[in-house]
Parts: sequence; C-alpha cells; structure tokens
Amino acid sequence: MEGGGTRRVWYGWQNLLLDLGAFGIAVVGGSLHSDEAVVVGAAGYLVGGPLVHAGNGHGVKALGSLGLRAGLPALGAFVALGLAGDCSGDSCGGEAAVYRGFGGFIGLVGAIVIDDAFLAVEDVPPDSSSARFSIAPSVAVTPNGTFTGLSGVF
Repeated sequence: MEGGGTRRVWYGWQNLLLDLGAFGIAVVGGSLHSDEAVVVGAAGYLVGGPLVHAGNGHGVKALGSLGLRAGLPALGAFVALGLAGDCSGDSCGGEAAVYRGFGGFIGLVGAIVIDDAFLAVEDVPPDSSSARFSIAPSVAVTPNGTFTGLSGVF
C-alpha cells in the first residue's frame, strides 16, 4: 500500500459512552423505582454496542457483540448459581437470587470489557485521501481589522 501499511484504530470509546449512559439510566431508574427506565437502560446495554459496530461497517462484530452482551451475563448467572452448592427448590430463598445477580453482573462487566476494549478495533488504510478535501476556520487580525472565514483544500 502507498505510504505504509494499515493502522489500528480503537472506536471502543463510542461503545463505552453508550454503556455508561445505559448504566446511568438503569441506576437512576432503579433508584426512582421506574421499571421503564431500567428497561431502557438494559436495552441500551444490549443493543448499543452492536449498533456502534454496525455503524462502523462491522456486521459480524455487531453479531458478536450482541452474543457477548446477552450470553456472558446469562452464563455468569448460571455458573454463580452452580457455585452456590446444593440449592434446590426453595431451600436457598433469596440467596439464589444474590448468586444469580452477582454472576450476571460479572458477566455483564466482562462483556463490556471484551466488547469495548478488544472487539471495537479496526484496521484502516493510511490517510492518503485526507488531503483531497478539508475545510478549516480561519481568523486574521491585521491593523485594518479582523477577518474570519473558511479555508480549504479541494
């Protein structure tokens, strides 16, 4: 390729912003006892990352992100409940819910870390096309006055 090889670009910050927003909505909704807000926050967590991947042109990564975000919390809840020991029927009471919740939360955090830190990267070609078109604001201060405008390369 002209000008060297490709470079790795991390776009996980986009996922991270959506995840923080979704988490914030869910937490505030929970503290206000708003089931609707909690559902909106959960939906934002579930589909936010896949939509970012799709928006960046990575359909397969979008599907992988959805699988991580749905699967890891469920797997975490299942594993944590299994680690709880002999817990059949109602013998555990609320303890089973705590184990499931903790395991699900660990899976949720794991999915976010894997998705945002490792899956949200792409190889892009060198910026050979960036000089074709660019616009920048300009300001000039002279003894005759101040001038503002746009300058560009076409």
